[in-house]
Amino acid sequence: MRPISALLVIGSALVAPALSASPVAAQSTPTIDKILERGQVTIGHRPSSPPFGYVNDKGEVVGYTVEICRYVVEQLKTALNRPDLRTAYVPADPSNRIPLVQNGTIDLECATTGNTVERQKIVAFSYSTIFPDARFAVRRSSGIASVKDLKGRSVAVLQGTVQQRQLTELDRELKLGIKPVLAKDTAENFLLLETGRVDAALNDPILLSTYIAKSRDAADLTFVPDWSGQPENDAIMMAKGDDRFRSLVNAAIKKMMDSGEFTKNYEKWLMAPPYNLPMNEALKKQMANPTDDPTTL
Repeated sequence: MRPISALLVIGSALVAPALSASPVAAQSTPTIDKILERGQVTIGHRPSSPPFGYVNDKGEVVGYTVEICRYVVEQLKTALNRPDLRTAYVPADPSNRIPLVQNGTIDLECATTGNTVERQKIVAFSYSTIFPDARFAVRRSSGIASVKDLKGRSVAVLQGTVQQRQLTELDRELKLGIKPVLAKDTAENFLLLETGRVDAALNDPILLSTYIAKSRDAADLTFVPDWSGQPENDAIMMAKGDDRFRSLVNAAIKKMMDSGEFTKNYEKWLMAPPYNLPMNEALKKQMANPTDDPTTL
């Protein structure tokens, strides 16, 4: 492997410093060595989860979280003194995202993955980048106007997600007898609802709004008004045990927040139709004092 001749000195794995245009020598790490050997940073992305990550009509990988990772890669080029680093993209979904990080196939998983205490045992996370909740999308014509109306109904939910656990806990608490139907991604999650194979779809309402807006049945689709899940601390996922690399990633995110580029990226993707979603207080606080605290779920 190539030696690292120029790296930003990191004083602490938990406190990310500002990135410098003049990096200095530092020790290598497994992830950084792999990046330098390959000559590329490999980003794991969702192919069909707009606005966070998806493949557009031109075949380009784009989205809110993808753009954050692109910014991180540009900062890594400076920190590692490797302006020639390429960016590669690998599709990842809730069922394979953690194994792809663990086996080194991807360096940064740039999607909508909740930072949880359980996941922190096997992977690491950056500063949180968004705080979404979970909602039930239903058809108005279904007669489901309240969460209690889900009694005995089928609900599509993404496999291996915090939402799946939330659905289990809600079902246990209210004794609803919900029939979960597991989906591999948001596109399938919504398709199950749109085609009538389930009575409701549980997911991030930002993600579902994209599909609702494009659906021929948009006027018949809405969200159950009396329940939402506790907001998740979504973050960029990476290999566990490489604190120096995580510090470089966090330093880049903090720079993006401090420079105003983070806000511009939010406005581009989430304040445009069909979302028109102002930044919530949780994300504003995160920008002022970024942390990598896990979701308390």
